[in-house]
Amino acid sequence: MGNQPEAVDQQEAGAANHKRNNIEEIAAVIDYIEEHLMEEKMDLESIASIFHYSRYHLHRMFASVAGFPLHTYLTRRRLTEAARLLVWTDRPVLEIALASGYETQRSFSRAFQKYFQHSPSRYRKKGDFFPLQLKYDVFRREKLRGDRIITVTMREAKELSVVGYCSSTKGGFAGIGRCWRRFHAKKDRISGCTNKEFLIGINDYSYYPCKGLDQVFRYIAGAEVMQEYTAPKGMQKFTLPAGRCVVFSFRGRNEDSLQPVVEYIYGEWFPDSTCRFDEDRRYDFARYGEQLDEHGESEIQLWVPVM
Repeated sequence: MGNQPEAVDQQEAGAANHKRNNIEEIAAVIDYIEEHLMEEKMDLESIASIFHYSRYHLHRMFASVAGFPLHTYLTRRRLTEAARLLVWTDRPVLEIALASGYETQRSFSRAFQKYFQHSPSRYRKKGDFFPLQLKYDVFRREKLRGDRIITVTMREAKELSVVGYCSSTKGGFAGIGRCWRRFHAKKDRISGCTNKEFLIGINDYSYYPCKGLDQVFRYIAGAEVMQEYTAPKGMQKFTLPAGRCVVFSFRGRNEDSLQPVVEYIYGEWFPDSTCRFDEDRRYDFARYGEQLDEHGESEIQLWVPVM
């Protein structure tokens, strides 16, 4: 009798999967994962069996549609839910570990530490919940997206001095592109650069009042420099104060729009977290890696100040 729900799942999945294309099939897999997220016996093999695929076939199909491995997604979703339970419930760590699919509290703690930089008990004591991975939506087609595999960390940012060019979005976002073209044409003039691996893009929301739904902000394209460095003629210097930040790290093309990621962070990630914006630091900034891989992608980091 205890196996009946799984049998029903298998029948429903088997009856439906021949009618769906690959994207719809992976959407069904993701829905199944959400429904059974904190059940002990769920892994690539059991999910493949439910949907009548081999492990190899499901792994390849999921990775081709979503862009990352199923087992990585499952691990990150489960650890996100485990983090939520640690903060919002009094359930014992061992119970949460077993529900998350780990055989021992030690193996769970090791995995949790890897992704959240804190042990489960320390994370619970701090009381700050920040999601590692929200549910993935396969029907969104943007290349850069917040619900893809993103590393989320909490860091103490040091004071940051940036030299470059600034623009405003008052006349639209085209000014941001012009700002970067000006900077790239003149960046060799900056002799005091302290970090040649990353360039900096700052969204300064404190420069203009927010009126209605359209928020106008000042944008700065530049490079990190020494605090005492004087900006070359025609450029400007900006200083961001030290403080706590949530950092979202991922890989992408520097020329791709970050807007889908920004919308995910502010529209989905923050409402689901316990983090609070720092009203004294009304900006965020992106670090764009200068080292490109064979796909033309580099590391991109988005830093958001929090309390």
